[in-house]
Amino acid sequence: MKAAFLSELAIVRTFVLSFIGILAFVFVFICWTMESAAGAAAVVCAMTPMLIMFSLMGYDDQNGWLRYRAALPFARRDIITSRYATILACAAAVIVCASVLGIALNGALPRFLEGFEAAGPIEIISSSVAATMVVLIIAAIAEPFLVKFGNTKGIRYLMCVFILAGCIDVVILTNFLAPDVMQSILAWIDTYSWPLFIALIIVALDIYAASCFISIQIFQAKDL
Repeated sequence: MKAAFLSELAIVRTFVLSFIGILAFVFVFICWTMESAAGAAAVVCAMTPMLIMFSLMGYDDQNGWLRYRAALPFARRDIITSRYATILACAAAVIVCASVLGIALNGALPRFLEGFEAAGPIEIISSSVAATMVVLIIAAIAEPFLVKFGNTKGIRYLMCVFILAGCIDVVILTNFLAPDVMQSILAWIDTYSWPLFIALIIVALDIYAASCFISIQIFQAKDL
């Protein structure tokens, strides 16, 4: 497991500088335009799991790298587990960096932007974690598709699933939920925000672990 995880980190090092550059640019841009450090931290943290997942899977498709790794003395279980662990570790690192940077800018930018929305450290950290957990659920849904079908074909199937899910959400929101019902739901979320926040973390990590188990079964049966 350790050797497989280190090989994943070796891949991450090949694009880490461009990855940091993209996230830093997005953070500054969102922070300046939205005038909210909490919002900027949440956006950057939400980007991380999907960026890391697709970057690693794209690397697998290059020059038969995945087939080569499968021939190394790694258990197939370790290859998948290390992939999930790498995504989670990178997401955790970005949460820490985005929270620290958000807290720092939250104290500095109000001097230059009159409409800047001040936020406490707890709000910045919690928004970063919540955004990560939501996208981690999406990544958990996507990863088994990518393991099964590869990066190119898997993305096509994922787009169909996400578009269908989006259409269903639109139909439900526009036809079955009245504005007063939506307001009641939002008020309920605001009242129980912390229990829901903790529940989100637990559910997201459980779904992520279940996705890892499913991907292991798919990869062990896959003919490379």
